[in-house]
Amino acid sequence: MKPILGKNIFPILRSTLNRLDGRLVDHGERVAYLVCHMLRQMGCPARRMLDLCILAVLHDIGAYKTDEVDDMILFETRRVWNHSIYGYLFIREFSPLRDQAQAVLYHHLDYERFPVGKTESRETALLLHLADGVDTWLRGHPPESLPGFLRENAGKRFDPRQVELFLQIQEQDRLLQNLQSGQYQSELHTLLEGLDITPSEAHQYLRMLVYSVDFRSETTVAHTFMMTALSVQLAWRLGLPLGQCRKIYYGAMLHDLGKIAIPTEILEFPGTLTAPQMALMRTHVSVSEEIIKDFVDPEVCRIAVRHHEKLDGSGYPRGLRAGDLTLSERLVAVADILSALIGRRSYKESFSEEKVRHLLRGMSENGKLDGQVTGLVLSQYDDILRAADEYCRPVIEAYQRMKDEYQRLHG
Repeated sequence: MKPILGKNIFPILRSTLNRLDGRLVDHGERVAYLVCHMLRQMGCPARRMLDLCILAVLHDIGAYKTDEVDDMILFETRRVWNHSIYGYLFIREFSPLRDQAQAVLYHHLDYERFPVGKTESRETALLLHLADGVDTWLRGHPPESLPGFLRENAGKRFDPRQVELFLQIQEQDRLLQNLQSGQYQSELHTLLEGLDITPSEAHQYLRMLVYSVDFRSETTVAHTFMMTALSVQLAWRLGLPLGQCRKIYYGAMLHDLGKIAIPTEILEFPGTLTAPQMALMRTHVSVSEEIIKDFVDPEVCRIAVRHHEKLDGSGYPRGLRAGDLTLSERLVAVADILSALIGRRSYKESFSEEKVRHLLRGMSENGKLDGQVTGLVLSQYDDILRAADEYCRPVIEAYQRMKDEYQRLHG
């Protein structure tokens, strides 16, 4: 079995983002449903249609960073440009949909303000704008009022040709009735789960998802990718088979996915967490398991959710002991601790090499960490960190580009 099957990418995306705010996931799917029907009527090629449907599902992903969800749900579009900018940068830098990223940037721009030739994604942006407007209108108004609303705003807020096309499709396919009944969900999910996603695209979508977790807290931006890089370096230096290295890679990448459900104020808490806060923080492991257990190789899942277990049974969430933990699971646990020690967090600066070595050696001698893996870290410390830093550099550079361009576009 492959570590991650392409058909499972959409369920993982949906399940993860649902942990942040189910309203946005529901809204994104409803918009995608409307967009898919219009694209089909327009004769859009199948693969492009599927790509644009995923774009529609993710069109508000920037709101997970900018906390504009309430304004968006209330149709307060005067105040939602932050998430449009951030979503554009996010999809451009970290998804297979980068060629359509401008559509996300402009999806709140009215038709009458949208200069012809402004962007290659103009039609897609206006299509998103229309579908977004339809769904938001329906949240506060009766369905029978929609045609009047659309025709009143045709040529102003919305593309008049798209408005007429939408109204024709509504008569044929009962789009609004399917939205109200929930029928749209099974239709959309069947379409998206049938995607022929390549391994490269699957990898990019997973990376995008992990970034959406880490980028909620700037101090954790590099952790997952540093931990992943360290895990792969350790696996390679131990001479593990390529297939096992691949499982370790995906387990490490997905290990903190459950932090999507942890409030930012706890992720960025500047001091020692209280007992209740720590209990909440620890739930990220079980949340990760709930998200991925049905969609990834079982061994990948175990690697991901056992990264806080210790050989002496003092870890969590299950208090497993040495005999319960495979070499891959032990390896990722060491990589997670090493990444935490060398990284800057909200409550600490990065530790010196001397202190890192002292802490790792102590945990190994006290029977908490695997001696073989820890010994490898201590004997090849500089080479391992240098290789991991090189792997993470593009991630940090991309994040810095996002920050710089966000400031430039936001003005």
